[in-house]
Amino acid sequence: MDWRPYFAKLFKPVTKQRLDDFTRQYVGSDEERQDVLGAYVDGNGDLGYIIDNVMLATEEDAARFEELVRSGISAGEVQLLPGLALSACGSAQAKKRQRKASREAKQASKIQKGMRKTRDAGDLAAAIQGRMQARSGDFLAQLEERYSGSSKPKRMKRPAAS
Repeated sequence: MDWRPYFAKLFKPVTKQRLDDFTRQYVGSDEERQDVLGAYVDGNGDLGYIIDNVMLATEEDAARFEELVRSGISAGEVQLLPGLALSACGSAQAKKRQRKASREAKQASKIQKGMRKTRDAGDLAAAIQGRMQARSGDFLAQLEERYSGSSKPKRMKRPAAS
């Protein structure tokens, strides 16, 4: 039995359009607000925790999330937790998160550029295998150089005859 038609009826295929539609519906919704407040409580007020645990959240959302949390505090929905002051926008933790996000964005950009250069999966597989072989050869040469010591093996002295 071919299961593809069965699962095609159960699950719609994931497309960029469907992801974009979901993003438009979720971001700014009451569901997102509840998720942010829940993550705020779970993370003891840490905005970094909120960003890591709320769907579709990025570092650019930190100021918006902080505003959501502060409005929740003023409405009495949640309490002021100590982590908020430590991780709020402009704090040392926020700057650290921004540097990390910037590094990850640069790294992702490099990967995307590398992927564009690769024509198909066969080229990619060949490139990966070539790099693995180069690394393993270098690794073995480094181990040999490190642990071999001198180029000549040491001779053991014979014990003196008594």
